[in-house]
Amino acid sequence: MLYEMWHVETANLMDDFDDEAEALDAARAYLTPDEHGLVVDVALMVYDGDHRIRSIQGVELERLAFGASPGEVRQSA
Repeated sequence: MLYEMWHVETANLMDDFDDEAEALDAARAYLTPDEHGLVVDVALMVYDGDHRIRSIQGVELERLAFGASPGEVRQSA
């Protein structure tokens, strides 16, 4: 699997990852509010070979990155 992280507002590719946990760690860093309470809205595109199989963004990405409860991280598959 390949995971691409995209900046939602500008539609720019920010990074790519071979590992889901690494992609979720990076997404979590951007979705965590900074000292001014601002977050960077990102989305993950998931590819299986040459085919995109899904996009993860918004509340779904937040739940995967932060878990259903504090300290819990879930995998998408």
